[in-house]
Amino acid sequence: MASVHVNAAGQSHPGQRRTLNEDAWWIAREPDTGAWWAQRGRLFVVADGMGGHAAGEVASQLAVETLAQVYYGGDDTPVSPAMRLEQAIQAANRRVYEQAATQDAQAGMGTTVVAAVVHDGWLTIANVGDSRAYRVRSGQAEQITRDHSWVAEQVTAGTLTQEEAKNHIYRNVVTRCLGHRPTVQLDLFEQVLEVGDIVLLCSDGLSNQVSDTELASILSESAAALAAATTTLLRLANERGAPDNITAVAFQVLALPAEREQGQPTIPARLGAADDQVTVVVPASTSGARAASRSRAAEPTVRRRPAARPQRASRLRVVLLAALAVWGIVLCTASIPLVASRWGLLRDWLGWPAATSTSRPPGTVTPPQSLTVTPTIVLLTSATALHMPTTAGTTAAPATATSTLTPTITLTVSPTATLLLTASPPAGTTPSLTVTLTITATHEQ
Repeated sequence: MASVHVNAAGQSHPGQRRTLNEDAWWIAREPDTGAWWAQRGRLFVVADGMGGHAAGEVASQLAVETLAQVYYGGDDTPVSPAMRLEQAIQAANRRVYEQAATQDAQAGMGTTVVAAVVHDGWLTIANVGDSRAYRVRSGQAEQITRDHSWVAEQVTAGTLTQEEAKNHIYRNVVTRCLGHRPTVQLDLFEQVLEVGDIVLLCSDGLSNQVSDTELASILSESAAALAAATTTLLRLANERGAPDNITAVAFQVLALPAEREQGQPTIPARLGAADDQVTVVVPASTSGARAASRSRAAEPTVRRRPAARPQRASRLRVVLLAALAVWGIVLCTASIPLVASRWGLLRDWLGWPAATSTSRPPGTVTPPQSLTVTPTIVLLTSATALHMPTTAGTTAAPATATSTLTPTITLTVSPTATLLLTASPPAGTTPSLTVTLTITATHEQ
């Protein structure tokens, strides 16, 4: 396949309120990756780090380096740019996540990312967070990506307007980023390119300060010198206060492969394995050169999920499970009489005693057996059972005392046993109470 001929430029600036630049960017250059462009396309990346104390800078740089290495690394297995880009972003996310987990000083760091691949006349965009991708065509700027931020969600829900979102206190709060979880959910977009298209990747430090109309105007007027265009964009953001780092990477399509110039674009292979964490968006188009995009998706926005199994197979599975359950119940029910009839034989073979037995005369048990019982006996002396004498020889008011005894009774073969219990009344009293308890035990076998 022939590669697309593009002109590219990129710049970054810390802005007016920060001394540290936590943004990072990368453009695939001819000496390093040119041999892969025909097969895998040309890659462009912008990342906006977060975390402070240099951790944001580490996160964005790790993400950019890992993404580029994985995208142009690996074997020669034919994989679509979209799927390869997804794999590279997931690898970058794991790299940032693992480093944040092992380095205390970098705990909690993360980064947004937006990446673009130009291959065979197609543009593939992936993003996580609020760094954006724009396409400028015929002087008009179109935002390709969708911000993963709190204010963007509120605008979609209708609780905030676009103007309110621009100045909202939570405008910098992102809902997705690389490095906070072992996996990350990303969005993928694919569009057909035309000669003259300009694509801009930028951090929110630029998009928050420069309007879409201004972006389109500056890039269109300086298309022949994109380096000058990016310089103008950064200067304009700085003039407006630039409270955040500013990064812009732009490229323009100068020529397409021969088959595209003849109006017959080559449609890349669809994405490979199904993955709920990827959203594929292929905007519909009315132009002839982009009509092929409609054949790639039934809806403008497609969230790919694992294919549903046929209903017929599901119904068959339910019937089989029900039949097995009924058969199990019937089998268990039929086994009860058989088990009952064989229980006596099994019991005699094991030498276990029968469930019911007759009493035998005391003293005939052989060999001698012992039975140990530990009862709790509560003795209650009532008013008629205990009287407290006085010094004058008269009888005081009846008193009631309770003693709780826990004796141990051991019976050995003998059918009867006599237990002598002696209980003392509460402190301060002199009488003692003697109780004779006769227990008769019958051994049954």
